[in-house]
Amino acid sequence: MKSIVFISNIERQQQQMQQALRQCNISAAGQVVGLQEDALWTAAWQHTLDQCACLVCSWMGHGKEWSFLEKTIAYLRRAQKPFVMLPANPEVKGEAQGFNAARQLQARQYLSFGGVQNYINFWQWLAALFVQEKVFWEQPRQQPWQGIFHPAYQGEAEDFFAFKQQCWSEKSLTAGILFPRDEWVWRDLRHQESLIRELEAQGLQVIPVFSHWAKNEALGAPGVDEAVRRFFFDASGRCLVDVVINCFKFSLTVGRPVDPLFLQKLNVPILQGVTLLQTEESWETSVTGLNPVELSCCVVLPEFDGVIHGAPLAAKSPGEDGAASQFEPIGERCKAMAARAAKWARLCQKKNSEKKIAIIFHNYPPRNFNIGTAEGLDS
Repeated sequence: MKSIVFISNIERQQQQMQQALRQCNISAAGQVVGLQEDALWTAAWQHTLDQCACLVCSWMGHGKEWSFLEKTIAYLRRAQKPFVMLPANPEVKGEAQGFNAARQLQARQYLSFGGVQNYINFWQWLAALFVQEKVFWEQPRQQPWQGIFHPAYQGEAEDFFAFKQQCWSEKSLTAGILFPRDEWVWRDLRHQESLIRELEAQGLQVIPVFSHWAKNEALGAPGVDEAVRRFFFDASGRCLVDVVINCFKFSLTVGRPVDPLFLQKLNVPILQGVTLLQTEESWETSVTGLNPVELSCCVVLPEFDGVIHGAPLAAKSPGEDGAASQFEPIGERCKAMAARAAKWARLCQKKNSEKKIAIIFHNYPPRNFNIGTAEGLDS
């Protein structure tokens, strides 16, 4: 029997796609394959391609540079097999065969709109289209690209006016939270709920905002800069937040189709909230704490945006019964992050005459003439 193959280098997407596949009403064999940079061409992989009715590839980064993927595309072209390559970055051009422009857009909509029902319909659509199964499928269901999530809020995610009526006033200091839309779509929100509770325990109001990261005109998706303008400012352009906790990985401005100055326009401290790619036990017992990938995407790259180092808020928790992994809050760290955010917010309210300034010089190797790494200057 012909199979439908989905390959991706996005681990959570692999798990979510596998979760949806188990709920599908199709007889065709579906296969989810994790794509790794060190993947090797094997006889087993060639057999998989020989047996597939179509292949869909979703990747983060510049995957076409991988020799494995180049060979896969070339083999599918020679065999005249339908395939489509869908890079996560809208500025990176994909490749396709047997998927016209309308089909490519529909495939991308299923993946980008997200959620288990869209993923189920994605599998069933492919089965009907390429395996000729008589199976019901629905068009991609669009969900909000950005909005408000707060446990106490009863209303539409995009209705900021209703949220302010229920959960916000101008009398108290306010913390903004910025986190990926994918967590809202898949209801992976326990760590955000924990952070919100801790911030409110510190006496702060909270405006928690989820958003798609990059503007994509074909999908009608606004960028994260639009979410900041929409929910962290009022109609007159006045900033409503006193501090922001950013839970996005990577840089929000470098190489992104956004206003490069949108974070500076807030003119408030921005702290980095880290969601680990490992379990809490692994992090706690590690000598280094954050692993190299986490350091890169959660510490180094966000520094380009001028953020202030925060703390790990959540760790990866394996899903039960084959479900996708979720983030589990690290309670003590959420409390510490909330306390830090509250201090930054209150510091902004102090008069300059009441503030104290500390200047810390880099000094390595530890010698007086190396203070500030000043190379012969009187530092």
